[in-house]
Amino acid sequence: SDPLRLLSEKLELPKGELAECLVDYLHQNGVEGLLFCFDQFEEFFLRVPFQERAAFWSTLGEMMDDVRLGNVRWVFSLREDFLAELGEAEDDIPGLLDCHYRLTPLTSRQAELCIIGPAQRCGRWVETELVEAIVTDLFHEGVNPPELQIVLDRLDQTRDKKTSWLTLDSYRRLGGFQEILVDYLYEVIERSKDSKLSREILLLMMTEQGTKQAISRAQIQRELDLDKTLVDRLLSELIEARLVRSLSDSELIEMSHEYLIEEIQSWADEAELAFRYANLALESEVDSWLRMGSLMDEGRLQFLVGQSERLRPDRVERTLLLRASVIHGFSPKVWLGGDKDEELLLALLDELSDNGVAQRRLIAELFVYNLGEEAFERVRQATLRWGNPTLLKQLGSTRDKRREALRAAVSERFLGSERMAKIAAGPFVVGSDENNKLRRKAGLHRYLHNKIESEPNLTVCELEDFWMDLCPVTNAEYAEFMPSHFERFPDHEADHPVVSLTLFEAESYAGWLGKELPSEQEWEKAARGPDGLLYPWGNDYHARHLNSGEDSFKQTTPVRAFPSGRSVYGCWDMAGNVWEWTTSRWSESGPFIVQKGGSTVCSWPQLQCSSRMDAFPDFVLRWTGFRLKSDSPGYGVGDL
Repeated sequence: SDPLRLLSEKLELPKGELAECLVDYLHQNGVEGLLFCFDQFEEFFLRVPFQERAAFWSTLGEMMDDVRLGNVRWVFSLREDFLAELGEAEDDIPGLLDCHYRLTPLTSRQAELCIIGPAQRCGRWVETELVEAIVTDLFHEGVNPPELQIVLDRLDQTRDKKTSWLTLDSYRRLGGFQEILVDYLYEVIERSKDSKLSREILLLMMTEQGTKQAISRAQIQRELDLDKTLVDRLLSELIEARLVRSLSDSELIEMSHEYLIEEIQSWADEAELAFRYANLALESEVDSWLRMGSLMDEGRLQFLVGQSERLRPDRVERTLLLRASVIHGFSPKVWLGGDKDEELLLALLDELSDNGVAQRRLIAELFVYNLGEEAFERVRQATLRWGNPTLLKQLGSTRDKRREALRAAVSERFLGSERMAKIAAGPFVVGSDENNKLRRKAGLHRYLHNKIESEPNLTVCELEDFWMDLCPVTNAEYAEFMPSHFERFPDHEADHPVVSLTLFEAESYAGWLGKELPSEQEWEKAARGPDGLLYPWGNDYHARHLNSGEDSFKQTTPVRAFPSGRSVYGCWDMAGNVWEWTTSRWSESGPFIVQKGGSTVCSWPQLQCSSRMDAFPDFVLRWTGFRLKSDSPGYGVGDL
């Protein structure tokens, strides 16, 4: 009830303004000052509604400002776990929380007096051996009064009613202080109308490692999906029973008794322990991300995905989980379904703009939202840079306007002018003359002479229009089709030609894009141009125009490393770096397939555009890659 009303009744003050009544009381009784002590003041927060509490603080603040009551002092005695509740009085009584002192745990001697004194006042007698045992058992950097109170109450409740003695035997029969505290725990839990929820709250205050942890009311609401009113009521019951306590000057709440941890931990099965560990792990990951920008590892994310049905991540936690999911190649769907999902996904689309795997997952997720024009344009631009046929299949087959826009972006990426060069119809020259062959054979070991001799004599041919890839297919590009390939090359070789693939693997990639491998004639025209140049750049060999075996490097290089070595159509690396598969057979009856272009281990005679090499189609060769061609820019990806 209202403490000021109780004060008036205690002093038998007349009805009226309390401040005036107190002034009159001082004068009439010749009293120089008064000290009011409100004991067990935590009951004020448990029993009195907020509106009445607000009125109390307002009236008290006015009296404390009244100079006529300058010699009146006010003391509030309450449990430390309720200290933070005094914050509601700060507006009326500024600095209230600065005027407090703390009673420390009892010394051994104080604990003995706290056992014997109250017992004697209640007509009880306590064996000396019992006093010593209780103090010894409970002492841990002092004796905690609530624990002492619980133990003595239980001893008194179970004593022999024919005698007034509290004995050591009774204490031992009850199992000592730990068993008494455990019994008390269950007694409190069973009294609650929501005992299951009370248990779950206590479990949240424990870590996977079996130690206690402080949590906030908001965390309890979120983890158990409860409303604030219910959480406040349950916590009030547990606080009043002294099983939990509020930490001073904070919103955090923790378990009061270390001794109960083992018992409470026994309530949790493996699934419950895993869930609590998931919450702890997520909190730790968010902290590391916010402080150091660190990325959650794949193993930790996989564990959290397993707990996704029970986890209730807030906006910051969801952002981290979505970010880790798209980077590690997990579906982000398990973390979606909250407010403003599209805003989170769009922010990640901007943040992770250089991560193709993440971009494609984000594009697929954003496609289902009804985005505005500006937001959809951001998605289209990302698709233009990172989209591929696999992404288009994820978007479904409906030919609506938005999907058509993204399909066109993917088509532009793989078939547009930034990726392919038009090789115009018309006559061109293939092969080499006898003098050229003789000169080149002189620069080669004799076991390679048959490769030179296999080249056709200079011949004029003609082809229809077609389009040729400007560059060989790279590691990063092939890994979009075959994700396991990401593990086969270091990051710095992402833009190097993909190698060590069979002809059939190259054809599978081509089919994925709706393209084809070129024939030998198509390849040679794209390299030599219509005038039949010996090398892509002209008729004279220049080592600085390509990656060849003329130096000791003998490693692949990025596909656009030699701009001066481009063909007249703008195609890169058509001499050196890696041999390239074609669809042409070495001979009509044999199993061998023609490769073109030479590689990083070849010398100048094998780097001429007419040069060729033979290989079994299922051979995996270290220096063999491929590039693709298309018969029209509207073929392939455009039909997905």
